[in-house]
Amino acid sequence: MSNKTEDPRKAMLRVRGYVKAFMSGRKPKGKKITDLSQYPSTVADKKRTIIALQDLLEDSMTKHTKASNLIENFKINFTAQCEDFNRHILSQRSQIKSYKEEIESLTAVIKHKDEAHEDLRKQHFELRDTKRKYQDALAKLQNENNAAMITLKSSLNSSEVGYSPAPHCSAQMTCNHESMMRSPNHG
Repeated sequence: MSNKTEDPRKAMLRVRGYVKAFMSGRKPKGKKITDLSQYPSTVADKKRTIIALQDLLEDSMTKHTKASNLIENFKINFTAQCEDFNRHILSQRSQIKSYKEEIESLTAVIKHKDEAHEDLRKQHFELRDTKRKYQDALAKLQNENNAAMITLKSSLNSSEVGYSPAPHCSAQMTCNHESMMRSPNHG
C-alpha cells in the first residue's frame, strides 16, 4: 500500500471484502497467499483484519444460533407431530378393531338370518307341496262326489219310470231328492 492516507471506511470495506473472499475459499484477486496472516501489510490492516474476522465469527455464531434454534424448534414440533400421529394411529387402530368386531357381529346376524330364511324357504316348499296334495285330493273327492251325485240322480230318475215331471218342477224335484239324500232321517 501506498503511504497516502486512505479513508478508514473504504479501507475497512476493502479488508472485509478480502477476508470474506479468503474465508469463503475464493482467492482474492491478484494475491497468492495460503494464510490470512500473510495479507496485512500494515498494523492498521492487521487490526482491520482482526475486526473483520471477529465480525465474520459473530455473524457465523448468530447464524449458527438461529439454525440451532430452528433445528430445536423443528425437533420439538416434529416430536409433537409424531406423538399426535401416534395417537391418531392408535385411535384409527382402535376404530378399525371396533369396525371389525361390528362386521363380525353383523356377519353372524346375516348368517343367522340366512339360515332362518333357508328354513322358511324349505317350509314354504313343503307347504306348497302339501297344498298341492290337498288340492289334488280335494279335486279327486269333488270329482268322485260329482260322479256319485250324477249316478244318484240318474238312479233316482230311472226308478221313477213313466213319471216325467213338468219342466218347471224338474229342478225342484232334483233339489228335493238331494235334500232327502242329505237329511239324517233318510237312510
